[in-house]
This record gives sequence, C-alpha cells and structure tokens, in this order.
Amino acid sequence: MRAAPFVLALAAFVAACAELGDTFEVTPFLREQITGDTWRACLAREYQVQTRFVLREGRDWAEASRFSSKGWAALRNEAVPAWQVGEFDLTMGRKAALAPARADLEAVLAKRDVAPCDCAKAQGAFDGWLAASARLAEDESMLAKRFSDAVGSCRQGVTASR
Repeated sequence: MRAAPFVLALAAFVAACAELGDTFEVTPFLREQITGDTWRACLAREYQVQTRFVLREGRDWAEASRFSSKGWAALRNEAVPAWQVGEFDLTMGRKAALAPARADLEAVLAKRDVAPCDCAKAQGAFDGWLAASARLAEDESMLAKRFSDAVGSCRQGVTASR
C-alpha cells in the first residue's frame, strides 16, 4: 500500500526530468547567435523560429527539442532533411493535403544555393506546418499560407536584404 505513493512520486520525478532534459538542449539553442546567410545558418535560424513558436504556443518542450535538434544539426553542418509526412500520426485528410506540399518543397529546395534564406524559410515553414498538423485539431490555413509564401520566394530566387 505504501508503494503506490512512492511509485507515483517517482513517475512524476522522471517526467519532470525528461522535460528538464529538453530544457537543457532547447534553451542554449534559443540563445545561440546565428549569423550569416548560408543555407545552414538560415536553416538554423528558421528552426529557432519554430522552437520559439511551439514554446510560446503550448510550452511543448518535447516538440521544441525536436526542432532545436534540427537547428543544432544545421549548425554542425549536418544534413537536415525536412520531415516526411509519414513520420507523424495524421488523419488521411491531412496526409493528403501535406503530401503535395512536401513534393513542392523538394522541388524548390534545388534553389537553396541561389536563395538560401528563402529556401530555409520554406523548409522551416513546412516542418512547422507538419508538426502543428499532428498537434492541433484546428484550422491550419495560416501555416499553409506561410509555407506557400516561402515556397514562392524560394522558387523565384528572391533574396530580401538582410
């Protein structure tokens, strides 16, 4: 009988530590000063944007950790592909909407050397949209528009002054 409260306390402690571990990875990434306009720098900054968004929206440290891991990988000059639609638990309708967007992203990423920051924004917007689709049960039209605008900029090779 005395074991039950102990087990509950231990489970709560472990859950808190898991979130604390995410904090140790996420917080330094958010504080990182990322400079430059290379593909890797721009991609890392986009993942900072996504990390901040999920923390401000719902304090989802696990998802913030996934975004910050992608940002750290970009800073280490590792390959950072956009997530695949099949990696998330989505309804068939959401999968059907996101699959063509993923194909559009792949097509425009060929221009990432011409417009690295615009194309990094497209990849970050897609990953943000995909993650939000799995997490939210509400209208995602704002995220879809952000992705569409970023793909258009990447496709045109337009680079805004930075």
